[in-house]
Amino acid sequence: MATLSETAADLAGIADPDSVLSAIVQRTRAVTGADMAYVSLNDHATGETYICQSDGVRTREYATIRMPLGTGVLGKAATGMAVVSTSDYTDDPTIVHLDSIDAIVRLEGVRSILGVPMNVQGRIQGALLIADRRRVEYPAETREIVEAIARQAAVAIDHSARLAHVTAALEDLGAREDAGRERVHAMQSLLEFDRRLVESVGSRDQGAS
Repeated sequence: MATLSETAADLAGIADPDSVLSAIVQRTRAVTGADMAYVSLNDHATGETYICQSDGVRTREYATIRMPLGTGVLGKAATGMAVVSTSDYTDDPTIVHLDSIDAIVRLEGVRSILGVPMNVQGRIQGALLIADRRRVEYPAETREIVEAIARQAAVAIDHSARLAHVTAALEDLGAREDAGRERVHAMQSLLEFDRRLVESVGSRDQGAS
């Protein structure tokens, strides 16, 4: 509980989305003692989920997995329906397998995987997972820990995304205000130039008369 409280406090103090994700996987792996931990985000436009941050993963292929929702442990957990686990991934008939993903899993040497959905206020963001290169029957305590961190992670990711959106909006507003001021300044300069031109023309006219 103390570790989970520290995790919540740490995540709440991080504003950068990438740093939030990195902190999530590092803390999850450290707390559970798993060989690796990773987090995926859902791409609802394509109906896929993709690993965006990992800790302990050795191969680039595994660290950049993108797979359809509902497939494998990752894709199934990312649907938000339930916690998903397997102690022998490649030989588990309850998992919807994809040949390309199975090859990546074998290359990484992964056997056991536990995946927990991440959702906040009914919005499914993705999944938080741990995996091991040996056969593991994940106990209820480990499941509860990963579920607790996943809940914290969902809130932290949502918060950092909102903060990034607001920050970008404010920067855009500031840029537009700066551009507006520049336009006003340019118009004032043009008006001043016109005034001087009129005065110059008027002076010449007066001299000619």
